[in-house]
Amino acid sequence: PELRQYDAGILVVTQSVDYSHIVPPHAVDFKTDTFCNQECLSAFMDDVSERIHVFGNMPHAHLLARKIRATLIRDGVETEITRDDNYDFNLQYVRMLDEEIAIEKGDTITTECTYNSQHMKQAVYGGLGTENEMCESILFYYPR
Repeated sequence: PELRQYDAGILVVTQSVDYSHIVPPHAVDFKTDTFCNQECLSAFMDDVSERIHVFGNMPHAHLLARKIRATLIRDGVETEITRDDNYDFNLQYVRMLDEEIAIEKGDTITTECTYNSQHMKQAVYGGLGTENEMCESILFYYPR
């Protein structure tokens, strides 16, 4: 068999999946932002290479999420990686990028989730269960 030139890897930019992630009740457009800043990304990049190429993203959250957006910030300029303004927990899939995005040391990656909890009577906390919440970008990249 002929092997590919590169192996692919996964980089997850996520809110803590625990009780520190709180979505209040009765909110129509509640936003949370998660960052993998320069220090976070530099530690990761030391293990892979000077530059990685993102070719896909699978946004992930649970039932209250309505929008998920992933961005790259380099030298103060924000570039959108993916955006889903109609996120549906029951329709999750990998979004293949039209053009690969290079990520380098010094960059920041963000994930922003928007939730609708207007029908909830109490706060929803981060967690693994469907009744909990998450806010993740699962980025597919090479080389690993």
